[in-house]
Amino acid sequence: MTAAAAAAAAAAEEEEEHEAKRAAEEASRQAAAEEADKTGAPAGEDPEAAAEAAGRGEAEAGSPREEGARTRRAKAAARKWSEEAKRRQREQAAQEAAAAAAKQTEQDEAAMKAARERERAWKRKTPKEREDLARRIHAAAKGGSGSEVQALLDSGCGVDAEDGDGWTPLLRAAEMGDTGLVELLLQSGANAKAAVKLGEWGQTALHFAARKGNKEAAELLAPKSDVKAKNYLGKTASETARAEGHRNLARWLRGLERRQQ
Repeated sequence: MTAAAAAAAAAAEEEEEHEAKRAAEEASRQAAAEEADKTGAPAGEDPEAAAEAAGRGEAEAGSPREEGARTRRAKAAARKWSEEAKRRQREQAAQEAAAAAAKQTEQDEAAMKAARERERAWKRKTPKEREDLARRIHAAAKGGSGSEVQALLDSGCGVDAEDGDGWTPLLRAAEMGDTGLVELLLQSGANAKAAVKLGEWGQTALHFAARKGNKEAAELLAPKSDVKAKNYLGKTASETARAEGHRNLARWLRGLERRQQ
């Protein structure tokens, strides 16, 4: 579920509780009105007051059976209203979740289009220009400067520009534990499956997030990663997390591995 969808579901749940409370109150008023009709309350008289008066009269007359029936009717009406309120809230939550998913799809498509345009601009640059931009974006990623990274991307720098060892800006951001920069680069079309080519070869951004115990970054990376990819030590991201003592993250990643099988 996306953040927007999760927020919509939480809001719907809260509204559902308020609606159930309102339903119970409405049911109580409805039951009182029915009793007022039975007692022949004059036009314009408060039905609830009439029902209350009638109830007192019956209680004084010793009529527990009618009192019990009245209570059961009120409870049944409250349940009906509550169920209807819950149904409406479920429908609203489903509609909001669908709208959020559609919006996310549009954003993803826009990001892919922008990434393709940047890639074309990147290929048109000279080798020297690419080398200079790659050096600058790697320095910005390592320094955690999201604004500078964005400016370089806007100037035509490739989002997956590599250094001499095959590192990409996303790998740098994940290694530094910079979740915000990881998100920015992913939204810009960064390849989450890219791996280091020399030194710590095979390490993906998900491996670095696992090593750091960065669950938030791992959640961003996992849907676009090969969770079963192994690094130079022959370990998957879940095994890397476990080796570093991040048991909860390791368990979560292992669950993703099983689902990919």
